[in-house]
Amino acid sequence: MEGTVKIKDFMDHLKANNLVIVSKSDFVAVSEEDLQLKRSMLMKQKSISIREIVDAKLLPLRSKEGVRQWIKSNIIRPEEVLISSNGQIKILTVAIKRLGYV
Repeated sequence: MEGTVKIKDFMDHLKANNLVIVSKSDFVAVSEEDLQLKRSMLMKQKSISIREIVDAKLLPLRSKEGVRQWIKSNIIRPEEVLISSNGQIKILTVAIKRLGYV
């Protein structure tokens, strides 16, 4: 299906939907700023979940299983791990600071 779109219609559509066109480098820069803000907010907490660690890229691990392996191998010490009554594992932020990744 071929066709053309009038630029005015396209611009009106962008405006109506609160959309903008930005360069990839600008988008990546904003994403990186958001990630840095998220990291700093998480590190102000006493403990954070494994999912938060992975999502914020606080450690050089790509998965929750990787964090669990660090717990099993005592890279993250047993006294730095909290397990809630519902089984959720949380890591003390001092462990991440001790490891030197932030």
